[in-house]
Amino acid sequence: MRIHKENKGQSVIELAFLLPLLLLLLIGVFQFTLVLKTYISLSLGSREGARAGAVGRTNTDIVAVVKKRLPGFNTSNLTIAITPSNESSRRVGDYITVRIDYAQDLIMPFISFVLPDPLPISSTTVMRIETL
Repeated sequence: MRIHKENKGQSVIELAFLLPLLLLLLIGVFQFTLVLKTYISLSLGSREGARAGAVGRTNTDIVAVVKKRLPGFNTSNLTIAITPSNESSRRVGDYITVRIDYAQDLIMPFISFVLPDPLPISSTTVMRIETL
C-alpha cells in the first residue's frame, strides 16, 4: 500500500480530535463509579441503621452504627435522620425510617458543568420495629 504525501499526517490529526473525547469519556466513567460506590455505601449504612432501630437500639446507637458502616466519609457532609425521632413513641409493629443524605464532592472539575458540585446523594430504609 502506498501512502500519498497529502495523507501523511491524517492519523495524527484524527488522534488529536478524538483523544480529548476519549479522555472525557474515561474520566466520566471514573466519576460515575465513585458516585455509584457512594450510593451503595449509603444504602448499606441506612439498612444497618434501620436494622439497629428495628431491634430496639437508641438514636445514638443508630447514628454510631451508620457512621461505623461509612468509614472514610466526610462526616461534615453527612446528615442522618431517624423517624420517629422520639424513642419513647416507638412501638412494636410500627415502622422506623433511617435516611442518610450526603454531599459527594466531584473530583473532576469540568463535570460540574453537568452535575451540581457537591452532588447530593441520599438513601432511605424503612423497617418494622421488632423489639424495644
